[in-house]
Amino acid sequence: MNRRVLLAARPVGLPQLSDFSFSAEPIVHPTDGELLIAARYLSADPLQRWRMDETSGYGKTIAIGEMVWGRMVGQVVQSRNRNWQEGDFAEGMLGWQEYAVSMGDTERVSYARGLTRVHPKRAPISTSLGILGMPGVTAYFALL
Repeated sequence: MNRRVLLAARPVGLPQLSDFSFSAEPIVHPTDGELLIAARYLSADPLQRWRMDETSGYGKTIAIGEMVWGRMVGQVVQSRNRNWQEGDFAEGMLGWQEYAVSMGDTERVSYARGLTRVHPKRAPISTSLGILGMPGVTAYFALL
C-alpha cells in the first residue's frame, strides 16, 4: 500500500497533527516510459506552509483532502523508462507519500517539474533536499 499525507484542515499558526490525515491506496505500477520511486526522504519547507493557507497568494493552494506536495528523494524500484534503472536515486516534487510514479523527465520546464538524478557516491542523498537542493540554492543566492 502507498501511504500518503493529506491536508485535513487549514492550519492556524503552526501546523498540528490534526491538520493532516493519512490514506493508504494501492501502489500504482509504472506503464511504458514511467518509473516507480520509493521515498527515502521527504522535505518540509516553508513554502509548504504557505501553500496550506488559502490567502497566501503564493503558488497553488493545497486543497483540503489533497496530498501535501513537497520534494522527495527516493530510489527507483521499478522502471519502464530507458533512462532510469532500478536502484537509481532521484529527487523531485513527488509529494508526501511512500511511492510515486513519474515520467522520469529530467528536462525541466520549471523547478517543480521533472526529476534530478541523485548520485549517492558524491554526497548523502538527503543533501538533495537541503544544502545541495532548493534550500541550498536559495541560501546561496541570498548571500550574493
